[in-house]
Amino acid sequence: MDMMVKDHEKDLAEFKEEANRGTDSDVKKFAEDTAKVLDLAKATQSKLQ
Repeated sequence: MDMMVKDHEKDLAEFKEEANRGTDSDVKKFAEDTAKVLDLAKATQSKLQ
């Protein structure tokens, strides 16, 4: 579980970076939407511990 959390945190940082600095509007939108899902997963995981 810890490895998955660390991987999601890394992914979340990368998606947020793309959402903030990307140049393609479709990719930025995908990154924003995915970051929201990963944020929700992170919040859910922290409640389980």
